[in-house]
Amino acid sequence: MDFILSRLALGNVRDAQADPPVDAILNLSEYHYPSNRIYRNLYFPDGVYIQPLLLIGECTEFIRDQLRQGRRVLVHCAEGISRSCVIGTAYLYECGMSVDEAVTLIRSKRPIVNPAPSLLQALRDYYRLPK
Repeated sequence: MDFILSRLALGNVRDAQADPPVDAILNLSEYHYPSNRIYRNLYFPDGVYIQPLLLIGECTEFIRDQLRQGRRVLVHCAEGISRSCVIGTAYLYECGMSVDEAVTLIRSKRPIVNPAPSLLQALRDYYRLPK
C-alpha cells in the first residue's frame, strides 16, 4: 500500500485485508471480504473498457466524500497495478491535474502501477478528453 496523497492510498487486496491504517476502503476487485471500515465494492474487470459513466463517477464520489470527512482512504484492486491507478488518476484529474501528471505522480509513489490502456481510454472518454 502506498499513499499517493496524505490521506489517499492505492494498494491490492492483501493490503486491504492486512489491517491498513485507513478509515475507508474502495474495493475495485472481484474479491469480497468483511471489513470493520467504511467499505464500498465497485467491481469492474481489469483491462476491459468500462462504461465510464457507470463507475468512474461513483468511485471518485466515494473518495471525495470520505476525504471531505477527514478520513483516510484505500483504493485497491486485486494487484494494485491497473484499476486502482486509473481511479486514483480520475480523482487527481478532478483535483486539477492532467491525466499524464496524475499518472506520473502515482508512479512516483507506487512504481508498480501500469494502467491498462483501455481503462485510461474509458477515463478520457468519461471526461471528454482528446484521445
